[in-house]
Amino acid sequence: MRRKSAIALMLALILSLAGCGGGPQGAGEKPLEITICHGYSTSDSNNPCQYFATKFIEYVGEEAGDQVKFNIVGDSLAGGDLEVLEGLRFGTADMMIIAPDDMGTLQENLLMPAMPFLFSDTENVIAYLDSDIFRNELVKFEEEYGPHTLGIGINGFRQMINTKHPITCKDDLKGMKWRVPQDPLYLSTYKYLDTRPTPVSGDEMFSALQQGIVDGQCLPVSGVVSYGYDEIIDYLDVTNHMFTAWCLEIRGDLYDSLTPELQAIFDEAGRKAAEDQRALVQKDFERELKEVRDAGVAVNANVDTESMREAMAPLYDEYREKFGHEFWDASVKLIEEERAAKE
Repeated sequence: MRRKSAIALMLALILSLAGCGGGPQGAGEKPLEITICHGYSTSDSNNPCQYFATKFIEYVGEEAGDQVKFNIVGDSLAGGDLEVLEGLRFGTADMMIIAPDDMGTLQENLLMPAMPFLFSDTENVIAYLDSDIFRNELVKFEEEYGPHTLGIGINGFRQMINTKHPITCKDDLKGMKWRVPQDPLYLSTYKYLDTRPTPVSGDEMFSALQQGIVDGQCLPVSGVVSYGYDEIIDYLDVTNHMFTAWCLEIRGDLYDSLTPELQAIFDEAGRKAAEDQRALVQKDFERELKEVRDAGVAVNANVDTESMREAMAPLYDEYREKFGHEFWDASVKLIEEERAAKE
């Protein structure tokens, strides 16, 4: 059973009938209307979230024609990620693009792709995202909480940006005020890096750095460019320390209401859109890094991340206990084997 709560199911069905979701399509019916929500700007068609959504819509349209009509609501206008995730669970939202980190607030093992300094490169992460180990966690999430995963895209590794000095090794971080979300994994990571973790909400990140409330923070390069951080920072250090993936999620009862043919179209469209989106992010990395350099930011790709990785030992022990030894050990074994196969 997808729904653990009969009350939640009843609420979802009532709201669906009221227009918040869709039912099976039949001949002559109006198009099923579905809204895809995400938290990032819709003004840039190459934004990783916006591109993911538009490619999915394109692929569905090629097979389903006018059976389905989509709307995209970006810029967090539908609410924060966790709010929309609740909407997917209880019938007030249709689809969204969300990081597994946020899904990890409900099911901790989905935090694994974001573990700091664990992956060697993007291909290493993608191999893990596509593995049975991680996919099985998404199935468990669906069974427990409802949302069905249509595709897994990427946003890339987070890099360190700051206004003080280059970061060449762990010692350079000591005592710096580092912006973190109010999230245990981030708080612990930067504590073990000897910074002063400073929780700042997402909508205050830019001003906190601009006004000197914090010295630095981390973002994928795409976010540095799209949000204009290259105008206020002095240094970007390529640390590749924490990875952000994106899951394209659809409300479970809405997915179940689709005909088998539409379910197959949605699943295939999600898979193909994720492949395209991954390729875009990887292709754009060097271009975006050049944009940052051209803006006058000192970009340093020669960072001793091994000293930082060594500092994560107690964090790894902590999360091995949280996730369970079997899951953690199997995940690390797969990550290390894939990395070794490329060497």
